[in-house]
Amino acid sequence: DNVANVLTSGRVKIWEKTFEDIKIKPLFGYGLGYYQQDYGEYSHLSVHNLYLYLFVCFGIVGMLFLSIGFYQIFKIIRDSLLIRNNYDVKIVCLTMIIVTLFHGLFAILFSFHAILIIFSISIGLSVKMSQIERVLGEFKD
Repeated sequence: DNVANVLTSGRVKIWEKTFEDIKIKPLFGYGLGYYQQDYGEYSHLSVHNLYLYLFVCFGIVGMLFLSIGFYQIFKIIRDSLLIRNNYDVKIVCLTMIIVTLFHGLFAILFSFHAILIIFSISIGLSVKMSQIERVLGEFKD
């Protein structure tokens, strides 16, 4: 147990506490900022997992809405990739989004302003390029 705690920087204990809290209020969660308010000796730490943090804050209902939103964004990006214009820019944006979301398994990335800005620009650029290509496609028809 002590080795696991050392190797994971205490994340396992924090994740166990987070799972306990999720079981208590699974439907709607506790709201933003809950982790800082109610985690006692761990209040100075982070849950170190974006998805657990969102789940404890927003519950099943909130995660469902977030999942639908991310699905819509990925659908737009996927459709945009089918059109070969600016393909390299789209791949870079998609890669940045995927890397950011994967890294969210081990940190709450959006507390770092630079990462939030890069993530937001990547999504915005991808969506805007898709919209422009759709409009240009309508003019061709």
